[in-house]
Amino acid sequence: MDEPQNWRELLGRVINDPLERQRLAAALNVNAITLSRWVNGSSTPRLDNVRNLIDTLPQQQLLLTLISRDFPEFSSDVAADEEPLEIPSAFYAQILSAHASIPDPLYFWSICKLILQQMLEQLDPRRLGMVILVAQCTPPTGQNKVRSLRGNARQGTIPLSNALEQEPIFLGAESLSGRVAATCRPATVQNIDEESALKDHLIPILRSGTAYPILRRSRIAGCIAITSTQIDYFTPAQLNLIHHYANLIGLAFQPEEFYDPSRIELGVMPPTKIQRPYFSTFRQRVA
Repeated sequence: MDEPQNWRELLGRVINDPLERQRLAAALNVNAITLSRWVNGSSTPRLDNVRNLIDTLPQQQLLLTLISRDFPEFSSDVAADEEPLEIPSAFYAQILSAHASIPDPLYFWSICKLILQQMLEQLDPRRLGMVILVAQCTPPTGQNKVRSLRGNARQGTIPLSNALEQEPIFLGAESLSGRVAATCRPATVQNIDEESALKDHLIPILRSGTAYPILRRSRIAGCIAITSTQIDYFTPAQLNLIHHYANLIGLAFQPEEFYDPSRIELGVMPPTKIQRPYFSTFRQRVA
């Protein structure tokens, strides 16, 4: 399908789905007929409704660009998305303080939690839906190869916060994280629907993703993977910010948890739906 040429055309495509039309009308506190009038041009939304449209529609990134053509008041928002994003200096100080004071048993989880929360605030400020996962190299025995990544530090924003599973997940060469670990280079997929193999390890409504390696002196500990409910969500400014966070989260790992790239030889892990039954009773069996 061709890309819509204006915001009214985009809105018309959205409300062709009766359930989506009903959801959008309720979210905006307007009548469904009002939405149709906006689409056919017989009525124009107030500025507060325009803002709510931007915050509510799944196609928010494209919608913001299209709306800025008819509503100059929102052009500054487009420019803001293109400005460089930086990690606040105060947050660096907070991480260094935690690095110095948190005891070993709590260290990894505490550092990861602080960084993931800060990332969500900057990368998904409108709470459109995002999941951030730290995928760590599974320690091999002896001089064997690293055969999988273990995803065990994870956080997300509304509406996904209640959908996140607490059980760990193993990722391999079939995943975006696996690609990054194998090459020690970042990778981004702006439309996961076009790569069906990636969807086996994701919550169904996630639509785009990126992953960056966690490196120290050319050795790798794993990667940090970010997935969004939006197609084409990740801008160059956001990707640059994620790169900086990937460098920062390296502080959460011990030196022995970094591996030479020659020791990374990932296998193919089964889909999440196959892994889930084993992990659902794992803690009970250990106890």
